[in-house]
Amino acid sequence: MSDGYEGPDRYVEVTTRGFFSRLGGALMAPLVGLVCVVGGVVLLSWNEGRAVDAATALSAGAGSVVSVAAGVVDPALDGRLVHVLGAATVGEALRDPALGVGWSGLLRLRRTVQMYQWKQTESTRSERQLGGSERTETVYDYERTWSEQPIDSSRFRIPEGHRNPAMPLRSLSVDSRDTRVGGHLVTPAVLANLDAFQPLTPGTAASDPAYRAADGGLYRGADPLNPRVGDVRVRFEGVVAQPITVVAGQSRGGLVPFTAANGYAIALIDTGERPAAAMFADAQRDEAVITWVLRAVGYVVMLIGVGLFFQPVVVLASVLPFLEPLANAGAMLIAFALATPATLLTIAVAWVAHRPLLAAGLGVAALVAVVG
Repeated sequence: MSDGYEGPDRYVEVTTRGFFSRLGGALMAPLVGLVCVVGGVVLLSWNEGRAVDAATALSAGAGSVVSVAAGVVDPALDGRLVHVLGAATVGEALRDPALGVGWSGLLRLRRTVQMYQWKQTESTRSERQLGGSERTETVYDYERTWSEQPIDSSRFRIPEGHRNPAMPLRSLSVDSRDTRVGGHLVTPAVLANLDAFQPLTPGTAASDPAYRAADGGLYRGADPLNPRVGDVRVRFEGVVAQPITVVAGQSRGGLVPFTAANGYAIALIDTGERPAAAMFADAQRDEAVITWVLRAVGYVVMLIGVGLFFQPVVVLASVLPFLEPLANAGAMLIAFALATPATLLTIAVAWVAHRPLLAAGLGVAALVAVVG
């Protein structure tokens, strides 16, 4: 198959790389692998420090938080971590700064903007040939889709006929600056952690006449049922004023993020009236999930990095195509055998200063993995 179009929105490109070209690229792979290994070590180390700081701060906060009545602001509690619950009230309506539509009784307002754009998808199929050369067939497909992020069509393989205009409007959030729970002002820095959005329908026309009401939101374009590239649709969501619970620092009558002794910021907020213990339990569970996700990411980065060290051997084996799958399997097996203890050791070293007993346990587990 030769290069060229297979229809107006599909382009096929065929390339062939010789053995020595592949080998030259493979010789650079260990350098990339080294960068990945270093990056994995840095990520894992930082994540463990972050996890220990979060656990320590939340545990200390749960033991020192003071529950206060919503209607009373005690100046003596300035600088302390407080727990406040009650009905949230707001003053002025929140308004979209670009489109002019607004709603009263909102704690938060979120505008989501999508533009109809061209998107390039790329699929590749490679075949190894006798002698170590590689034939690659790359298929570029172009389709139109709604996207919240601008898609840079100048980077397309075939930009002609698939160009996207500049996005005229972007998504944003607007938070109330006069939200109060009793006498306590909830600052936007704390309010930004509240994520209980509900769909909103504009009750007035947009200040920009290019946007008109359509399907519960606003639309810029000729026909919402037959969108064209460059058309824009806007959706609105809001958090209505309701009973909320806040755990944060008190400062001159306001509720602000509380900075623990180790620098970790505590700013917990949720809908409904909830005890402080439940708020801290939720925060600790969320932090545990983040920690394990980042551990998995760090391990995968480490695994990929170690695997790249063996790419020159894999390419050398491809002189006989049937040997390459075996070389790949062996490289991944060795990478797994090395990346696993390296990850455990990295976590153990990161914990030495914080939890030496657990660090020793991880070190023993890593040693067992190496021996195994």
